Amino acid sequence: AAIDAARRRYDGLHPRFKWYARMKYVMDPCYRAIAPLVPAGAFAVDLGSGLGMLPVLLGVLGDGRRALGIEWDRKKVECGVHAARGLPAIEVREGDARSVEIPPCDVIALVDMLHYWDDEAQRALLSRCRAALRPGGRLLVREGDPARRGGARFTRVAEAVVTRLGWNRGPQVRFRPVDELRAELEALGFRVR
Repeated sequence: AAIDAARRRYDGLHPRFKWYARMKYVMDPCYRAIAPLVPAGAFAVDLGSGLGMLPVLLGVLGDGRRALGIEWDRKKVECGVHAARGLPAIEVREGDARSVEIPPCDVIALVDMLHYWDDEAQRALLSRCRAALRPGGRLLVREGDPARRGGARFTRVAEAVVTRLGWNRGPQVRFRPVDELRAELEALGFRVR
C-alpha cells in the first residue's frame, strides 16, 4: 500500500519521470528491502537520491520517520520536491554527495551511487558517512559486484548505458569488488552484513 501511495505522488510530472518512478517502485526490490530497515522515529539521509523515491516512501510510511534526499541533478530534485509535497518530514534538495554537509542521522542510504567515483572519493564519502551516523546508526549500501553474473551483470551494463545517455550523471562507472568495499567499511568500524 505504501509503495502504491508513493508511486501516485509522481503523477503530474513529465511522463518520462512519472513512469520511471512508477515502474522503479514496482520492479526494483531496494525500496521494499530498505524501508523496513529505517525504524519509526528515525532520521534518514539518502545520498544520490535521484527522484527522491526513498525519502518519499519513508514519508508515506510515516511513524515519525524523517528523511533528507540529496541529489545533484536539478531536474530530478524538482521531481522529488513535487512528490514530497504535503510530507512535512521529507526534504529533497540539490547537492553533491561528495561535499554536502551530512547532518547527524540514524540511517544513510547509498543506493547505486558509489560506482561513479574513484576509490579515494568513495573512501572519503564513506568516512564522512561514518562521522555523521549517530551511535547505533546504519549505512545501507547497494552496489553491483563485478564478480557476480546474471542480474548483477545486467545492472552494470544498464548503468553504463544510462550514464552515457545522460539519465544518470557521473564521471565514470566503476564497480568495485564487494570484498574490497567490505574491507573498507570494516576499517571504518562498521559491522558489515
